Amino acid sequence: MKKKCLSLFIVTMFATFSLTACEKETTSEQSTNKDHLNPPSWIQYTWVKPNGLNGEDGFRFTTDDMFTVMYDANGYLTVDLSYMESISNLDYTVSEQSTGDTYQLSVYYSDTNSTELWQFTLQPNGELVYTDNNNSSFSYIKKD
Repeated sequence: MKKKCLSLFIVTMFATFSLTACEKETTSEQSTNKDHLNPPSWIQYTWVKPNGLNGEDGFRFTTDDMFTVMYDANGYLTVDLSYMESISNLDYTVSEQSTGDTYQLSVYYSDTNSTELWQFTLQPNGELVYTDNNNSSFSYIKKD
């Protein structure tokens, strides 16, 4: 009887662990590809934060890259810099992880033995929070 109870307990725990482990879908990619990223579809928009002085600045995500963008006070795009182009001549390794509401991009530069971390989290109110290497956070909203 004890063996049956123990076996049933082990099977129940394994099933519970398996179901719990499947609840949160995570994808991860380690790549040395030097020509593109893989941002998830939910982040593929332009995200800006008003800076109050001369327009807006933020990020634009496409299916294969991340851009730094700036708009002047009249709403005209003045800066649109590709992240992948900016590091194309460096020796680096990209690691990306994404879940239903978080996209993390980690870039390791072998020549300086340093890592740059970009973490973006979609909030329930629709804002995108960017957390940098220093653990500082900045909020962005979707630009129409």
